[in-house]
Parts: sequence; structure tokens; C-alpha cells
Amino acid sequence: MFLAAGDEHGWEERKFSHTNSLTNILCTHYDCTGSEPPEVGYRPSEYKSEDGKGSTHYRDGDWVVTKVDVFVPDIPVGNIYDEIVVCSCEYDPITPEWKAFGKRIVSLDSFGGDREAYNKFIASDEAKDYDIQPIPKQELLTV
Repeated sequence: MFLAAGDEHGWEERKFSHTNSLTNILCTHYDCTGSEPPEVGYRPSEYKSEDGKGSTHYRDGDWVVTKVDVFVPDIPVGNIYDEIVVCSCEYDPITPEWKAFGKRIVSLDSFGGDREAYNKFIASDEAKDYDIQPIPKQELLTV
């Protein structure tokens, strides 16, 4: 979880959508890779869409981590999370250097194995914006 320290930049607009109440939460991130927590100096990424169909570009954000607190449950059995990391951040704007994501990948799995829907999509004009993964040979043999 990334939190704004105090009444930092934009606090008046930072609200929960379901209650419209103010929050200092900048963003949350769930990680099950076992990687290390962010370090002081890390900047959470920002994303934007140029086609209205999801994130197309990313950049380092204007918030920088100034403090990292890691909370580990006393009894790890039965807990959903092994640890909770809270990063305090300060507003430190940078010149945006937006980078484009590669094409989004679409495969048969993207359609839950529904070959008809997959084939319909790859025949559409929309498919040109995607990296289409072919059906593996072993799956072509199954009916």
C-alpha cells in the first residue's frame, strides 16, 4: 500500500469511490512473487490509456517512497497475507516519460477455451491491435 504522507499534493481529490470520503491511499499493489518490498526512493508506476481499452502506456510516478514499514502476522497459519507493506510517499513531480506497452496478448485461454469466440475475435478488425497466439498443435487435435 502506498500512502501520501500528511496533506500532500492533491489531497482534496483523493477519495474512495464508494463513500466519497477522503483517503491518503495513493494506490495498492498485491504481489505473490516473493520479491522484496519497495525501497526508499522507489516510484510507483502510473498508467494511461490512449485507446480506452486498458492501459497502453506507463511511467514512473510523481510520488516517491520515503519510508517502508513491513508488518508480519504473529501467527502465520490461516492468514491471507504473509506480510503487509506500507510505503509512505512524498510528492516529487518528474517530467513524464511515457513508455508504450507492447501489444496485448490474446490466446484461446483468453476466451476460456471457446474456439468459436476466439476465431470470431481473430477475424475482427480489433484483432490487429493484439498479438494473437496460435492454438497449440496438441489442442488443435482435441475436439
